[in-house]
Amino acid sequence: MKLNKNFLTLFIIVLIIYSAFAYLSLTNRPAEEFFVLSMLNQEKKAGEFFPNNNSTIKINEKIVWYISIASYFRTPKVVKIVVKLGNNETIVPNSTLGTPSNGTELYNWLIYITYGETKLFYFEWEILDVKMINETYYLKLQLNQSIIVDVNQVGAFKGKNFRMIFELWTLDPTTQKFIIGWNFQQQLRIAWLQQKFNVTLEK
Repeated sequence: MKLNKNFLTLFIIVLIIYSAFAYLSLTNRPAEEFFVLSMLNQEKKAGEFFPNNNSTIKINEKIVWYISIASYFRTPKVVKIVVKLGNNETIVPNSTLGTPSNGTELYNWLIYITYGETKLFYFEWEILDVKMINETYYLKLQLNQSIIVDVNQVGAFKGKNFRMIFELWTLDPTTQKFIIGWNFQQQLRIAWLQQKFNVTLEK
């Protein structure tokens, strides 16, 4: 019986110490600040991002997406959303290395966003023409009905596995330069999205 009482006493002491440690760990830890980057379809819903839910796109077929960003930073931030075109070999953003995608930049939005705020951006794009060199497709794109971009740096064999990439960049208050992602407690966080698609020459 005495052994059981000693064990119970020791167990209670350990439990109290553990609870105190857990409480201090949680209360002393600053709440993480972050952004949420997401994509919606033309009906402002998640999923079915391509017409008829078919990611093989024809020339002159309009695609409409909405890019959403929500801020959970206690201070206002200057943010840039960068749109890039890539292919199956394109390097994606890497938070460990602190590197963005090496895709070709097509478009960007520059915004000012405050705590608890969510902003939504309309993004319409279509393929105006395809240039084919040795069965590799290169795209001529129209963005938001006004900007025309000939993308000669990024091609895809037989039009397979193109990628539309969206990256979140922030203005670093120390250097006054944009960096991909944001820093929290000396660690880099990166938010990015991608949609893969194929291109067909069929009408």
